Amino acid sequence: MANQEKPMNLDVNNIGLDELEARLPGHLAELLSRPGDGPALLVSALPGEYSPESISPKSGDPKTIEQRLWQLVGIQILRTGRPHEAVPIFQSLYDHMLKGQDLLGHRVHKGMPLVHMSDCYRLMGFMALAKRLTMLTLVEDVMLYQGNIDLNASGASRVTQVFGLPASERDRYIEEIHSIATANAQEAYFPEWIMQGLDQEWKTEIPALQEASTYVANERYIEHLRLKLPDASGKTLERLADYLLASIPGCRTQIRQRSASTEYDIICSIDGPRPDFLSDVGRYFVCECKDTDKPASYSMIAKFCRVLDSTRSVFGIIFSPKGISGRRQMRFAERERIKVYQDRQIAIVVVDSEDLEYFAAGGSFIGRLRSKYESLRLDLLRFQ
Repeated sequence: MANQEKPMNLDVNNIGLDELEARLPGHLAELLSRPGDGPALLVSALPGEYSPESISPKSGDPKTIEQRLWQLVGIQILRTGRPHEAVPIFQSLYDHMLKGQDLLGHRVHKGMPLVHMSDCYRLMGFMALAKRLTMLTLVEDVMLYQGNIDLNASGASRVTQVFGLPASERDRYIEEIHSIATANAQEAYFPEWIMQGLDQEWKTEIPALQEASTYVANERYIEHLRLKLPDASGKTLERLADYLLASIPGCRTQIRQRSASTEYDIICSIDGPRPDFLSDVGRYFVCECKDTDKPASYSMIAKFCRVLDSTRSVFGIIFSPKGISGRRQMRFAERERIKVYQDRQIAIVVVDSEDLEYFAAGGSFIGRLRSKYESLRLDLLRFQ
């Protein structure tokens, strides 16, 4: 690990790109100037050089030299016109800060990598993703300033200046964020947890076609929720499912909605044109969450199918860590799931504990859903 002492009275924010290569350890400076695979190698080299503790000052404390240098590496790559290669640099910094929080036991302000990732995606034309990351920046800055946010000194100002969120709506979200964070100090370590408590009226951007199949999610947050399962209340699995779904560009979610006859665990709607398999399944679909110690039964599948029927949905997802009964045996719930598709073209996809582990390790939720849908539709042996 590099051991760079912080000189007395040094404002690390004054360290600029002109000093970057001189201050970086030699092998990192060589990778930064290396064409081709240099940026990709930096993604693993930076966490190996700088410990999570060294880039994770307590929220409100000055930025460290290590954090500033990591930031400048990403900025340098971004300024050379390679936003797609800068994203993993800032993503790894964000992940390292989350790890630092766990090790040190205090909240770390993470607005800086989030706002830089937003800038990268905006330059790539991925406006829905960029806005989501700017909203997460807003969450972080509200917590840093304890509700009295200075928008003139905050990257969160982009939510209005760049994305056009009305000032009245921005101020409403600031109040709500502060209220949720104050009441949930420990969970507020993850800005994603806070943002799940807000409405989704800010989601006004229609994803670009290429963006629609890009899946970006916080693996540590997924793992944080996964390790809390099982939860007798069912709320943890619902929150995890909601996060996985809401991270699909253009997907709006609503938790625990009631009709005159039933309760929907999660309702999903998809905005914009879809270049992927979701174009086959319609604009709306419904999800059911079963956090029980047994696989979902035949009767659960039959009931869920009736719910899909009543909402005229042709696609649904059951989140059940224990899976469903009769899997790989073509019996019980699994056989009913197959028959429902064959008879009525209603596709029910099951997400189980193996899938949740896959997502926590960085696997794409969209990619896994596609594979499961294809397995059902084309009668393939994958995931059966």
